[in-house]
Amino acid sequence: MSSTLSKVTVTRLEKENVASDKDGLNGPGIYFLLAGTNKIYVGETGLDILKNRVLNKHTGDIDKLWHTVIGFKILDNTISNNELYYLENAMCEYVYDHPEYECLTTNPSKATCNAFYRDKHYKLSAAQIDTCKTYLKDIQFYLTLMPGSLFPKQPPQPSDVMLFQYENKKREVNGTAEIQVHVEPGKKRKITVKAGSTLSVDVSLNFSAGSSIQKKRIELAGKGKIKDRILLEDVDFTSPTAAVEFLAGISLSGNACWKSVKEHKILKDLLK
Repeated sequence: MSSTLSKVTVTRLEKENVASDKDGLNGPGIYFLLAGTNKIYVGETGLDILKNRVLNKHTGDIDKLWHTVIGFKILDNTISNNELYYLENAMCEYVYDHPEYECLTTNPSKATCNAFYRDKHYKLSAAQIDTCKTYLKDIQFYLTLMPGSLFPKQPPQPSDVMLFQYENKKREVNGTAEIQVHVEPGKKRKITVKAGSTLSVDVSLNFSAGSSIQKKRIELAGKGKIKDRILLEDVDFTSPTAAVEFLAGISLSGNACWKSVKEHKILKDLLK
């Protein structure tokens, strides 16, 4: 399958037909190896082409198990290794998001298959990341159209709790929080700032919550829960605003500052 609007083509072949392929797998890209009825290995080509990489040795018993390849060829032959790693990471996450399948890829690990990790780890420019996201949209679109599709298009399902990020380089703040986005009437929203978040150097006292934030930081530091501006334990808050102001030490709007790690949407666009 291909499209004049896309720089990605997709080829699906049974294992015995890969060696005779002349075009579909002749280029760099990402590939799925289907094993059994519910196992998928996700790989990338590096400096090689899809055909060679698919036929080369894989770790463990993957070469014995796989029966079908789905290759996503990138038509831009100048694509870098790190861009391919980015795509591989995203497609591993895509498989993990479909619990009916088992992902056989061990590197990247499940814990690092998320947008927050990808955007920081692979040292790509903003333009390269945008290009990769375009490739990903095309790949996922193809997957919903292929005959015998693995991942038929499904309506998005609401997630009760999502992971959000807030970053303020000027104040040297970088934090994550689990925020409940779907709340039943009459119940309070759950917000937890996660351990590992970095707090600002100081707290401004020029806003209403300043003194209480300063007091809370001193209290947590005294209990060994903050060290060198790093939060060592998860901390619960009563609102998204209280959580982000605790991190940044200035007056902010939580609904506008928190962005979802996966979709990069601001909190107010997701709240229900």
